[in-house]
Amino acid sequence: MTIGLDDGLVPHLEAFLHSLDSNTDTPVDVYIIYASLTPASQARLKYIASKLETVKLILRPAAKALRQVIENIPMDKARLPIGTYFRIIVPEVLRDLPRVIYLDVDMIVQTSLKDLWQTPLEGNFIGICEDSLVPCYRRTKTAYQLFGQQVTRYFNAGMMVMDLTLMRRYNTTFYSAQLALDTADVLKYADQDVQNLYFYGANKQLEVGYNYGLEYVQISDRPLSDVAIIHYYGWKKPWMNMVTETYMHPSRRPAMHLYRKYHSEMKAILNDDPQMISVIIDTTTATGFNFERCFEGFFTQTYTNLEFLVVTDGELAPALQRYLTAMQAYYPSLKVVVGTTLDAVDQAQGDYLYFFNLDDLLLRPTALADLAKAGQAGAQIVCSAHQRLELATKMIYWRNQSGQSRSLTPAERTTFGEESTSLAGLLVTATLFNQIQPVAQAEWRPALFAAATQVTLVEQNEWIQTVNQPGGENDA
Repeated sequence: MTIGLDDGLVPHLEAFLHSLDSNTDTPVDVYIIYASLTPASQARLKYIASKLETVKLILRPAAKALRQVIENIPMDKARLPIGTYFRIIVPEVLRDLPRVIYLDVDMIVQTSLKDLWQTPLEGNFIGICEDSLVPCYRRTKTAYQLFGQQVTRYFNAGMMVMDLTLMRRYNTTFYSAQLALDTADVLKYADQDVQNLYFYGANKQLEVGYNYGLEYVQISDRPLSDVAIIHYYGWKKPWMNMVTETYMHPSRRPAMHLYRKYHSEMKAILNDDPQMISVIIDTTTATGFNFERCFEGFFTQTYTNLEFLVVTDGELAPALQRYLTAMQAYYPSLKVVVGTTLDAVDQAQGDYLYFFNLDDLLLRPTALADLAKAGQAGAQIVCSAHQRLELATKMIYWRNQSGQSRSLTPAERTTFGEESTSLAGLLVTATLFNQIQPVAQAEWRPALFAAATQVTLVEQNEWIQTVNQPGGENDA
């Protein structure tokens, strides 16, 4: 098996490798083809490799002469990195191999690929699966202009079973590179179009479950569990926020959460975030709210060692209850606490407590990582700047922040402790919180700031506080 990689893709490799490692029943060699990787990226790959059980990583740099074959191809129209053309040079980089499965990084593997590996290609260069453009054409008759009605044979190049011996015999690397150079001004999907042009009529179409794009998830009733490889092709990726960054059709969201589940599990195996943060989300003060907006902010955090305690003083709104029940399949540390915030604190198992309100939302995927870094440097309380959104007037109030972190003086700690009774937006060590008990809830904030020996302010707008909401939108 082989993949093409650059430094920017290394963080997204983890979910793919964990899914492959978890679901294979035979040893798998994964050849990583790259032009250049920083020492940090190579060290990271070595560390990841040490945690895999059945998957072995083998780094194969592309020789300068091979890189030059594809580096002259204009990429202005495709707006993609030159690394997307690595598929073309696979036969030459891996000259010692007769066959390989090429896979993109933005995938998860849900079953052994032994049957795929053993699929006879019957004299064809490659085994492929149709692209989602094909069912789109069948529904709308809107043909891709480069292929016209022949788009029914169009395949997605993110998964290819490649007969490398045959490809070397016919010099496909150099001929397809020349084709890419000659047609760059009309290509829409870069090397994928080149592969379709060059191997048209010389490929074997395989069952689409081996390269199941999200378009198929939306138009098919097929259970995700029956799909061998889920491919997140297109620009909407599972590390993006499905509310604030991009809209994702509800039918596609389980696939997005499944990717995140594999990602979080691999981060735990790698022990990237050794200290757990217990996120305590208060629903008792919420009026009108978009609860998925709140949770998406946490589910897309780069800091993934989180448990979620959702506080309610009674029955949750039915829509919220359904959502939380569905999410527990992907985020098993999510639970509902019927009672008070103190009840949630008593059940929390984290080293840190992070308090938040259901009405509010995180702004940045690195927010908790930034706060945790300050906590690991010795702060017992970490607070951050935030924006204020007045929903009734649609006004947002904010100011530019330095982006720096600094310790508060004793006088500043008093001021910050007394400015509000809310704990929203505060990261507090569990040890410090236990030290101030028993104290009435209205006095928690000043008591915490008075007891802390070090308080750090992260001067970044990490979250938005919503106030004066005009009415409920998800209460039904």
